[in-house]
Amino acid sequence: MNGGELYFHVANFGRFSEERVRFYAVELILALRELHKKGYIYRDLKLENILLTKDGHIKITDFGLSQVIPNSTNIIQQQPQQPPQQSISPSDTTGTLEYMAPEILLGQPSGISIDWWALGVVLYEMSCAFHPFWHEDRHIIHERILTAPIDFPSWISMDLQDLISNLLERNPIKRLGSSSSSSSSSNEQHQIQNHPFFKSIQFDQILTRSIPPPYIPADIGDALLDPNQLGDQLMEEEHPLSELSPSLKTEWDIKSPESLN
Repeated sequence: MNGGELYFHVANFGRFSEERVRFYAVELILALRELHKKGYIYRDLKLENILLTKDGHIKITDFGLSQVIPNSTNIIQQQPQQPPQQSISPSDTTGTLEYMAPEILLGQPSGISIDWWALGVVLYEMSCAFHPFWHEDRHIIHERILTAPIDFPSWISMDLQDLISNLLERNPIKRLGSSSSSSSSSNEQHQIQNHPFFKSIQFDQILTRSIPPPYIPADIGDALLDPNQLGDQLMEEEHPLSELSPSLKTEWDIKSPESLN
């Protein structure tokens, strides 16, 4: 992939515009929905596993941790519009800590909703250029995933805050994307697709690539050899991931989802 990992772009160029976050979010939702329909949980969604093509679209990679949902084949054949909801083993805690859903850390059975939790973390990182639960001590990251409130910088719109907050719902039954979080007639994609953050974009047009990507990358391989090829991209965003940590958030007007209700 000529565009490299999304991690490279966030770490070096900083947070993305909401237009760009929205576009990538839709492509990720479509990809995860397809995996779930086929009976797989991805289980390793993170910036390092999201690649940017030379045309500006994204692709997910590294399916080494993906897992077949038990008895999913018959469910997909009989009800193709309803993603399988079986749980995977509670003892299976392999993965990247920073993107693990609370139910995994608690040793509870988990299902497709763990992918939607990871999507919430990824959207936060793309929008803020830092991790919502970051700390140098991994034990504290673990505890923050389970209990810490989710704070937002003031530049994050209310709709995006609400979307991320609902994806980072600690109760997997209530999490956006879980079939239990709304009426039984709605499938997982529709629950997310109908969120106000996506009111300005058509999922079908993204699927057919009728909407051009908001950003066309320079060739990362060439850029690493000659940084000048990146040109104004280095100035595209304000806060590089490599320079940010939650300790710096005191300088900003931080808003908590609870305070916005």
